[in-house]
This record gives sequence, structure tokens and C-alpha cells, in this order.
Amino acid sequence: MPAGLLAAAPLRAPQRHPGHVDHLLSTELKASPTRGIRPLRLGGPLLEVDTARPIDVAEVAAWVRSRLGDGGQDPGAGPV
Repeated sequence: MPAGLLAAAPLRAPQRHPGHVDHLLSTELKASPTRGIRPLRLGGPLLEVDTARPIDVAEVAAWVRSRLGDGGQDPGAGPV
């Protein structure tokens, strides 16, 4: 599923918890909930994954491990 559709899926759900205050959302936001969604600018590495095709989870995990700074070898971590 494309990331934009995945992000909007909760807004299309038939029923959501009232704590989401959907009744306060503008009509424009309800019509196009993914407009303006982009990665947070936190200054770190960013991996964009195309969810419209099958995801190679091992490749994503290897990318994450390679950016942990120690090669992903955390002695306190269990198997993934």
C-alpha cells in the first residue's frame, strides 16, 4: 500500500476512538489527509521504503543496523 494511503487509512476507518477528535478536523484535511505529509527533519539518516511493492525486510534491517554506529552489534539485544 502506498505510504500516503497507509497514512490516511485510520481516517477512513468506520470507527475510531473519540480521543482522535476527528470531529475537529477541517473538511479540507478530511478530504486529503495525506497532503503535506513528509518525513520529520530530525537530522538523521532517512530510508524511504516503497510500500507499493513487496518489502525486503532483511534489506531494511541491514540498512538500520549499518547506521547504528557499532555495526548493529548490541550485546544486550536479542535476536530480531
